[in-house]
Amino acid sequence: MNEHQPTKRGEPDSTRPNIVLIVTDQHRRDHLGRLDERFVTPHLDRLAEKAMVFERAVVANPICMPNRATLATGRMPSVHGTRFNGLPLDDRATTFMQSLADAGYRTGLIGKLHLQNMGDHPEIAAAVVDRTLRNDAVSMPPTGWDSWELKTRYDDPNGEHDIVPGWYGFEHAELAIDHGDVVGGHYALWLRDQGVDPEAIRGQAHALVTDETWSEIRQPAVNTDLYHSAWVGKRSAAFIEADDPRPYFIQVSFPDPHHPFTPPGDRYHRYDHRSLEPPKSFYDSHVSSMPHLQRLTEKRGHQGFHLSAFAPTVEQYQRALAAEIATIELIDEAVGEVLAAVERAGDNTIVIFTSDHGDMFGDHGLMLKTAMHYRAVLEVPLFIAGPGITQGRSHSLVSTLDLAQTICALAGVEPFWGMQGHDLTPILREPAAQVRDHVLVEEDQLFDLAGLGQPLRMRTIVTRDTRLTRYAGSSSGELYDLTVDPEEMHNLDADPDSAALRATTMEQLADSLADHADRDRRPAFMA
Repeated sequence: MNEHQPTKRGEPDSTRPNIVLIVTDQHRRDHLGRLDERFVTPHLDRLAEKAMVFERAVVANPICMPNRATLATGRMPSVHGTRFNGLPLDDRATTFMQSLADAGYRTGLIGKLHLQNMGDHPEIAAAVVDRTLRNDAVSMPPTGWDSWELKTRYDDPNGEHDIVPGWYGFEHAELAIDHGDVVGGHYALWLRDQGVDPEAIRGQAHALVTDETWSEIRQPAVNTDLYHSAWVGKRSAAFIEADDPRPYFIQVSFPDPHHPFTPPGDRYHRYDHRSLEPPKSFYDSHVSSMPHLQRLTEKRGHQGFHLSAFAPTVEQYQRALAAEIATIELIDEAVGEVLAAVERAGDNTIVIFTSDHGDMFGDHGLMLKTAMHYRAVLEVPLFIAGPGITQGRSHSLVSTLDLAQTICALAGVEPFWGMQGHDLTPILREPAAQVRDHVLVEEDQLFDLAGLGQPLRMRTIVTRDTRLTRYAGSSSGELYDLTVDPEEMHNLDADPDSAALRATTMEQLADSLADHADRDRRPAFMA
């Protein structure tokens, strides 16, 4: 661990560690070989063996864009403004990547960033937002600032594709935009260079096989060595091994295992779904669950919108899991290539592995995420390995919110004003150390996903022993005593015998909401 004092911006230091941040998409903490032998992840398992592994890493928001923006800024979604998918992070926002670049780091991104919109369904967003009012409460940058992650931008091979240096703090960026077999961006341009037309392999219409039970499981018409996970690994290794004396930071960011589940080539048929048993909680009766969760289970086997949570049948779960195991195996192989490049490049490198959020994946008989804060979607893998970092397992609560502050500390770079996380380096020395007693989780959505007559707004507090969730517009919520009910099967919110626990945890939630309010703007005078 880097012990020297933070230096001022603009003073490069060749002794600073290299930092590799590996991020997967929609990846549960237990979908790894170290915790579930059905998964084949030897490279990630070996990384965990020499890392500090955080067994209770909780997201600040269980949705892609908000939590990715929190990872970059060290600020809660309600503060940085990317409250839900569809709201790009202001490109003037301060990020830890910019702090590292200012300190002399060579900063790079390979893969899925998703701090801006990918271009999905603008007509739906337009239909649910009042367009008669002035657009924003504050002025925004000129039109076009938020177009770098629009997938259509890269359909024209002769278009403008070289991202402006300094974009969110990255000196260099190569994008993989979207998920599964519809990924575009710089990856699509690379496919063209390999003689493959990206449009000829995208989506269900061009799939070699589409699963008969769920169209989000399919075999794409692309070879395994041209799949985007392999591309992320190859391009990341090239960045790491570039001839440049500066310390480097790279975000290695995989679009998988987010659905659609599209393992290519022989990987599609590699795992027999029939042997994959669902989790015990799959058969949750939901007798004490929120009404919107009960409604999902009444329509088991039917998914509405392709991004929405639903209740799968056992066979749908099994087939999806078999495909996901294959996609995670491909990620692991690419991670192996990245770690090999790190070893070839020399010592003094810190490697961090995490995900942006989890996936229900059968827990409580549900699939995917949105409007549910079970542990399956809130908890993510988090390993940190490198010089000076203790090898061990920590059960201390930590948040995605903490990673920006921690990376700055590891790099010996001053944190910036307005960061809301905690520096995790005390835990990297001693796994029993504690830096927080709870994690606050936010979720906002454009739509009324809970049937409460207003766009969804959820707030959750996770403590060592409890999880409490409140829904705006409802007097009902969720309360779980994790000491006796770690699988969250018994909602105690309406239980009179749990009134004291509910009151205490509600007070903690209220205090946390006050504590996480925006303090960014600094006064110039006393007025």
